[in-house]
Amino acid sequence: MSDRMDDRLKQSAARAAAAFQGVRGTRMPVPTSPTGKLPPQRLEMEAAVLGALMLEKDALTTVIDILKPHSFYKDGHQRIYKAINNLFDKSEPIDQLTVVQQLRELGELELAGGVGYVAGLTMHINSAAHVESHARKILEAAITRELIRNASDVLRDAYEDTTDVFELLDSTEKAIFQISEDNMRKGVDSIADLILKAQKELQEKSKLGDGLTGVPSGFSALDRVTSGWQPSDLVIIAARPGMGKCLAKGTRVVMFDGTLRAVEDVQMGDLLMGDDSTPRRVLSLARGRENMYWVRQNKGDDYRVNESHILSLKRSRNEGPHRHGDVLNIEVRDWLQKSPKFRSNYKGYKVPVEFAEKPLPLDPYFLGVWLGDGSSDNCRITGQDAEIIDYLHDYASELGMQVTTGVVAGRCNSYGITRGRQGGSLAQHSVQDELRQLNVLSNKHIPQRYLLN
Repeated sequence: MSDRMDDRLKQSAARAAAAFQGVRGTRMPVPTSPTGKLPPQRLEMEAAVLGALMLEKDALTTVIDILKPHSFYKDGHQRIYKAINNLFDKSEPIDQLTVVQQLRELGELELAGGVGYVAGLTMHINSAAHVESHARKILEAAITRELIRNASDVLRDAYEDTTDVFELLDSTEKAIFQISEDNMRKGVDSIADLILKAQKELQEKSKLGDGLTGVPSGFSALDRVTSGWQPSDLVIIAARPGMGKCLAKGTRVVMFDGTLRAVEDVQMGDLLMGDDSTPRRVLSLARGRENMYWVRQNKGDDYRVNESHILSLKRSRNEGPHRHGDVLNIEVRDWLQKSPKFRSNYKGYKVPVEFAEKPLPLDPYFLGVWLGDGSSDNCRITGQDAEIIDYLHDYASELGMQVTTGVVAGRCNSYGITRGRQGGSLAQHSVQDELRQLNVLSNKHIPQRYLLN
């Protein structure tokens, strides 16, 4: 009995040691600091970042140059992040199912916490809006842990009488520099990989029979000059209406009437919405060719601009002659040359749009109640809220109509505002006719005139 108990204890100790050490070659976090304190870590942010990577398809491109697998404190998180990177390298979709399958293929699913743990990571976050900020916090903790580990080694070696002080100084310098290299350097590709990619691209382009290396424009003479539209190029063609134009195709702009229109459909004379809610008339269309840049926003849609595009930025703090709220207009090419401090001081901003008041056929409150609890194919509303029922009677009285009540055993009553009789002149007001004119019967949605009012 004693021998079997000893064997069990040895097996338990071996499993615990293996779990702590992880896979050979994997960096493990420092168990404790020299002061006996828990090393810096951001476990909740690690879980939030991993959850965001499985929720938003573009989130990984934001953090891939910031985080490496060893940036994560928890061993399971390191394994999950490696699996996500493997999927990204293979251009495969990244979600809960694919990550679980990748971990299963690597034989690391249980070491990562199991299916339930991976699936539960998406519960830590609702969106990827702040994933970059979280990633930088994780990186800061990882760098701090590396500094603690190196400082502990230096402290231990410095107390040894046999240590050569100059060798210690040299090794310390290399260790600190390595931390910077591992955590701050952007991702790079080897020359061999780049050559293979270039060869593959050349082989694909050699198969093109028309001799174009980019996307055909449809104009043969123009394609002979440009070889087709090339990546990161902005090409604008100005012409009379109906002749064909291209300006960052698909980008939507706000018209003065509140509608959104693809930029390639904007014509001379059209009215655009200004930042002061006044119209801006399109006086001309230009042509040119420049580098394109994506503007990434923490909240809002990303959009693409050329390098001559003027950014309107607002200052975020007081300093010297500069005041919080000052507006600066600067071209993209000039902004790219500015320091990180400048970019931190000046940020993009948003302004509300004021639309002109327009008459509405139905009271917005009634339309909202009907969209929520109304029948899709008629004007009747089902419910038992006394406040809403009183409102329906008051609104019917205001319209010179009446409320009819539909009673069905075992169900809530339904209420409809009607003229109280069948038929009548088409010129007479009818709530159901107004709903039909708004095109919401059997098609529930908020009409445009209610959104922009």
